[in-house]
Amino acid sequence: MARILLIHWNAAEAEEHAAALLRLGHEVGILHTAGETLRRVKEFAPEAFVISLDRMPSYGRAVAALVRNRKASRHLPIVFAGGEPGKVALAKQELPDAVFTSWQGLAKALPGALKQRVAEPVQPAMMARNPTRTLAERLGVVAGKRTITMNAPESFERTLGALPEGAEVEENGRGPADVAILFCESEAELARDFASAVRRLAPRGRLWIAWPKKTAKARSDIDMNVLRAYALARDWVDYKVCAIDGKWSGCVFAKRR
Repeated sequence: MARILLIHWNAAEAEEHAAALLRLGHEVGILHTAGETLRRVKEFAPEAFVISLDRMPSYGRAVAALVRNRKASRHLPIVFAGGEPGKVALAKQELPDAVFTSWQGLAKALPGALKQRVAEPVQPAMMARNPTRTLAERLGVVAGKRTITMNAPESFERTLGALPEGAEVEENGRGPADVAILFCESEAELARDFASAVRRLAPRGRLWIAWPKKTAKARSDIDMNVLRAYALARDWVDYKVCAIDGKWSGCVFAKRR
């Protein structure tokens, strides 16, 4: 049988699906966050990936893009399981050479996928798979949703541009908010403001944390690894990265459930 790396957002559901794969005779590893992908792939050396499209489909697609853009893993089979029809259709558009199935059909779909080595794998772009979307849309600033920012630079309003009709953005606003965008120039600022940003979020709200790029002139002791470790220790996991402007990068986190 094969070594399967199962990528799933929900820990309890992941254990359930992993148990089913184990009963089929496979060796199974589990990955809960996109930030651990490269390390986990190197350690586990999977022969195929099973990626959930339930709950956080953009997270699953981001991991698939990362896998396909890595030379050592791009030829390995990817099997997407579950997901709403619209989300599945988007994944098929980005990765037409992957295998798509329900969780109930995984046992039948997996053997065929394992026999196929992807000869000319599609490699989705990592940072902008939807180039027609505005920065506001990529950050989740959309109609009917309330967004708050914290420590935003004066230029951010101009960078964000025109908002979708019905969208609301408020600097240092109170909760509950659907999206919070926290700017941090140092690890000290992250420690100072993280809990406050979380408290202002509505249930299932998303937290963007922006930090200065290494290419930016500003000196900073914060980077993606620092953010990920700090958030993960508090049960917040990352699933997407976005370039905000020439100085700032952002990563979005959701509460682990």
